Amino acid sequence: MSKNETQVEAVVEENDYAGEYILKKPTKIDGEEVTSIKYDFSELNGKAIRMAKSELQKRNYTVAIKELDEVYHATLFAMASGLTVDNIEALSMADYNNVADIARGFLNIEE
Repeated sequence: MSKNETQVEAVVEENDYAGEYILKKPTKIDGEEVTSIKYDFSELNGKAIRMAKSELQKRNYTVAIKELDEVYHATLFAMASGLTVDNIEALSMADYNNVADIARGFLNIEE
Protein backbone atom coordinates (compact mmCIF):
# COMPACT_ATOMS: atom_id res chain seq x y z
CA MET A 1 0.00 0.00 0.00
CA SER A 2 1.40 3.39 -0.95
CA LYS A 3 1.69 6.43 1.29
CA ASN A 4 -1.20 8.13 -0.56
CA GLU A 5 -3.52 5.13 -0.06
CA THR A 6 -2.79 5.09 3.67
CA GLN A 7 -3.57 8.79 3.98
CA VAL A 8 -6.85 8.51 2.09
CA GLU A 9 -7.91 5.53 4.21
CA ALA A 10 -7.21 7.54 7.37
CA VAL A 11 -9.56 10.27 6.18
CA VAL A 12 -12.32 7.79 5.31
CA GLU A 13 -11.98 5.89 8.59
CA GLU A 14 -12.97 9.06 10.48
CA ASN A 15 -16.54 8.43 9.38
CA ASP A 16 -17.63 6.21 6.53
CA TYR A 17 -20.07 8.81 5.24
CA ALA A 18 -18.52 12.20 5.94
CA GLY A 19 -15.18 13.79 6.53
CA GLU A 20 -12.71 16.41 5.42
CA TYR A 21 -10.06 15.74 2.82
CA ILE A 22 -6.85 17.74 3.25
CA LEU A 23 -5.54 18.74 -0.17
CA LYS A 24 -1.94 17.90 -1.00
CA LYS A 25 -1.84 20.96 -3.22
CA PRO A 26 -4.11 23.89 -2.24
CA THR A 27 -6.28 25.21 -5.05
CA LYS A 28 -8.56 28.16 -5.75
CA ILE A 29 -12.31 27.65 -5.86
CA ASP A 30 -14.43 30.66 -6.68
CA GLY A 31 -11.39 32.88 -6.14
CA GLU A 32 -10.65 31.59 -2.63
CA GLU A 33 -7.66 29.46 -1.66
CA VAL A 34 -8.88 26.07 -0.44
CA THR A 35 -6.73 23.67 1.58
CA SER A 36 -9.39 21.07 2.41
CA ILE A 37 -12.75 19.85 1.17
CA LYS A 38 -15.56 18.67 3.44
CA TYR A 39 -17.82 15.96 2.09
CA ASP A 40 -20.91 14.09 3.26
CA PHE A 41 -22.31 11.11 1.38
CA SER A 42 -25.09 10.46 3.91
CA GLU A 43 -27.63 12.67 2.11
CA LEU A 44 -27.01 11.21 -1.35
CA ASN A 45 -29.56 8.75 -2.68
CA GLY A 46 -30.41 6.92 -5.89
CA LYS A 47 -31.34 10.20 -7.54
CA ALA A 48 -27.77 11.40 -6.98
CA ILE A 49 -26.46 8.43 -8.94
CA ARG A 50 -28.81 9.22 -11.81
CA MET A 51 -27.81 12.90 -11.69
CA ALA A 52 -24.10 11.99 -11.72
CA LYS A 53 -24.58 9.80 -14.78
CA SER A 54 -26.65 12.52 -16.45
CA GLU A 55 -23.91 15.10 -15.78
CA LEU A 56 -21.35 12.83 -17.37
CA GLN A 57 -23.57 12.20 -20.40
CA LYS A 58 -23.81 15.99 -20.90
CA ARG A 59 -20.02 15.95 -21.08
CA ASN A 60 -20.13 13.12 -23.66
CA TYR A 61 -18.65 10.68 -21.17
CA THR A 62 -20.00 7.16 -20.77
CA VAL A 63 -19.44 5.20 -17.59
CA ALA A 64 -18.28 1.75 -18.64
CA ILE A 65 -17.81 -0.05 -15.31
CA LYS A 66 -19.03 2.15 -12.46
CA GLU A 67 -17.09 0.24 -9.79
CA LEU A 68 -13.81 1.13 -11.52
CA ASP A 69 -14.58 4.51 -13.09
CA GLU A 70 -12.64 7.34 -11.41
CA VAL A 71 -14.51 10.03 -13.37
CA TYR A 72 -17.84 8.70 -12.07
CA HIS A 73 -16.44 8.54 -8.53
CA ALA A 74 -15.05 12.08 -8.77
CA THR A 75 -18.48 13.27 -9.93
CA LEU A 76 -20.13 11.66 -6.90
CA PHE A 77 -17.49 13.26 -4.66
CA ALA A 78 -18.35 16.64 -6.19
CA MET A 79 -21.99 16.08 -5.25
CA ALA A 80 -21.08 14.98 -1.71
CA SER A 81 -18.91 18.07 -1.24
CA GLY A 82 -21.30 20.61 -2.76
CA LEU A 83 -18.74 21.53 -5.41
CA THR A 84 -19.00 21.40 -9.16
CA VAL A 85 -17.41 18.73 -11.31
CA ASP A 86 -15.25 21.49 -12.79
CA ASN A 87 -13.96 22.32 -9.28
CA ILE A 88 -12.99 18.70 -8.72
CA GLU A 89 -11.39 18.39 -12.16
CA ALA A 90 -9.23 21.44 -11.35
CA LEU A 91 -7.60 19.62 -8.41
CA SER A 92 -4.06 18.31 -8.74
CA MET A 93 -3.80 14.80 -10.15
CA ALA A 94 -2.98 13.35 -6.72
CA ASP A 95 -5.92 15.10 -5.05
CA TYR A 96 -8.31 14.18 -7.87
CA ASN A 97 -7.35 10.51 -7.59
CA ASN A 98 -7.63 10.58 -3.80
CA VAL A 99 -11.12 12.13 -3.73
CA ALA A 100 -12.24 9.64 -6.39
CA ASP A 101 -10.87 6.87 -4.13
CA ILE A 102 -12.88 8.26 -1.20
CA ALA A 103 -16.08 8.02 -3.25
CA ARG A 104 -15.16 4.52 -4.44
CA GLY A 105 -14.56 3.48 -0.85
CA PHE A 106 -17.91 4.88 0.21
CA LEU A 107 -19.70 2.95 -2.52
CA ASN A 108 -18.02 -0.28 -1.37
CA ILE A 109 -19.08 0.03 2.29
CA GLU A 110 -20.86 -3.07 3.51
CA GLU A 111 -23.22 -2.49 6.39
